[in-house]
Amino acid sequence: MWFKLVLLLIYVAVLFILARLLEAVSWVETGVLSHRLLDPMTLSVLKLKTLLEQRGVSYEGVVEKHELSELVDATGLVTEGEVTDAAMEESTTPTNFTGGSHFLEQVEDAKDSVWLVRILTKQWEFKPLSDASWSALINKVTKFGVRVGNFNCKTDYRFCHWKNWDSTRLILGLPQKFQSKSQVQLYTYTGNYKLFSISNWIKDTVNHKVLTIKDPLELNKNWISYKPSEDPEIRIIMVSKQTQVPLFYSALSVRFPGRIRFGVTSREVLVKSNAWKLLPERDNLAYFIITKEKVFKYGTRPSESISFKSMETYLKCLYPSLNDVFILTLFICNSLTIFEISLVQGSFIKRIVMLLFCAIKYNIIHILVWMGLLTLFQIPFLADFIPYGLKLIRLLGVTDTMALVRADFKFYSHHMIIVEVWLGLYLLALGVGFYKKSTEEDSNQDWNFARFRTLEHLFYPLHPRSLSHLDRNAFLEWNQQEIPSLWMAAHMSSEYIKYLPTWPYTKVDPNNVTPEQTCTSHHSKYTIFEQDNTPTDRHTKERDNVTHLDSSSCIQNLRSETLTQNYDRSLRPCLTPGDFLECSQCVVCLEDYEAGVLLCGLPCKHSFHQRCILTWLQRDNHYCPVCRWPSNKQMPIHVHSE
Repeated sequence: MWFKLVLLLIYVAVLFILARLLEAVSWVETGVLSHRLLDPMTLSVLKLKTLLEQRGVSYEGVVEKHELSELVDATGLVTEGEVTDAAMEESTTPTNFTGGSHFLEQVEDAKDSVWLVRILTKQWEFKPLSDASWSALINKVTKFGVRVGNFNCKTDYRFCHWKNWDSTRLILGLPQKFQSKSQVQLYTYTGNYKLFSISNWIKDTVNHKVLTIKDPLELNKNWISYKPSEDPEIRIIMVSKQTQVPLFYSALSVRFPGRIRFGVTSREVLVKSNAWKLLPERDNLAYFIITKEKVFKYGTRPSESISFKSMETYLKCLYPSLNDVFILTLFICNSLTIFEISLVQGSFIKRIVMLLFCAIKYNIIHILVWMGLLTLFQIPFLADFIPYGLKLIRLLGVTDTMALVRADFKFYSHHMIIVEVWLGLYLLALGVGFYKKSTEEDSNQDWNFARFRTLEHLFYPLHPRSLSHLDRNAFLEWNQQEIPSLWMAAHMSSEYIKYLPTWPYTKVDPNNVTPEQTCTSHHSKYTIFEQDNTPTDRHTKERDNVTHLDSSSCIQNLRSETLTQNYDRSLRPCLTPGDFLECSQCVVCLEDYEAGVLLCGLPCKHSFHQRCILTWLQRDNHYCPVCRWPSNKQMPIHVHSE
């Protein structure tokens, strides 16, 4: 999991660098940055009206451009990015309630949302608000986080009768108090059904959540200063030049109940308060934020535009709710599972299966961890650490790096194709890289016995079925006495190694060899070397101790020997090279035998390069690499013969 987290951080860092490069290219081509401030008078009338719609400011009856510009300037600074975002339209589908329980769950149990619901009593009754006007109203209010829905009374007549909904109407659901779990109050619209009138009604109703500050002493006492025992809530104040409050600002006051308090004041009151001295920037002041640590201005850095979504994202970074943290960790947890499709080696179906398995596993772990954390933080001692964690989040949220991260999040949310393409290329590169790495590791591995043997061979080096040609007495003797135990001593005497037969390999043309000459011509001689000899002495002894043995006499001598557990006495007399199984390749190093190279044989009749098998045996591997027969025990019957 930690390795996948590192891969995810690398991917996020690449996206961050890519955003900086695109920003640099845009600046070189156009000379304009997204957070560049604009003069409202340089914008067209259409763009000014679009900005006012984006901020939720009414401009009914205003015709002149300079008046529209004053309205825009009174509610905050204008940036290039805000003008671009205001031109984008997003369609929203209203929620169709299926009954009274669904309505209660979504509307009255939602403590941080504004709901606008159209109540329909009868299908044949005249609708005061047409479907076209209703769609236009939806597009107008959803920009400010207002959730919309339709409730048809035919789905639940008893619920409509209980609520006294006897006619088609519009209702607005709004939390009553500045608390995290306050009751939701339903307001019924009684005016004429025009878009302008409905919008003003919604704005006036929601504006009651914004507190008006008219006294500098109140500003100093209840907003600037904090009591030691007071919760570290965040306070944001709008410096208004006009009487009306933008709808986006009042709608935000509902989204953060109990966490962020919203107020509005005039510039004259602000100058007389202590906040004026604490503000580092006072020019073009429209919104400033107060925390326990500092007071700072909003709207001067990237992604800090005067809109509902931008300010909501900014405030969530300063004071996230528990649900916000849960959703973030859930997103990260499921993002980690995507890398499983590149890290797993195998077919496409196997990768998909492992991806689903990893997703289920990570989500289960995520839920269990959250359940444990919620239980732990119920302890008073651990609950005292929560304010310190919130303080750390606030300090990180106001940094320039987090401002760039929020700007990148906003940019990539509108250009998801870039994220998807780069993610696909990143996963492809990881998959190719890990595939090559696994291939190189397999090729560099000299011998992996487990890949060629089953678990059965760990307990039975030679399966009894392979001994079916033996007589019953020989089979019982081999099965009861000669099967090597898995619990052999870890450190065994290596004295037997110096008695193993060795001989130089000689290539022979099989067409020119008679059956009687096969043994002596194919492996013409063998020599016993002492393990501790120097290379010079070894060649001398090889020259002096070369013995020519007849194949048939050696076999008779071998059969006449008494089988004992002492390898030195049973194998030392005579084992000729002709008795060993013919092989042209060493299974340890997987190299073909060359003429003149020294070979070494084991009691099981398998032969290898002398240097390879000595290295194998000196590492405490006292068994044959092929058949697992102990290298210090004589095999009673040639079990490899057919």
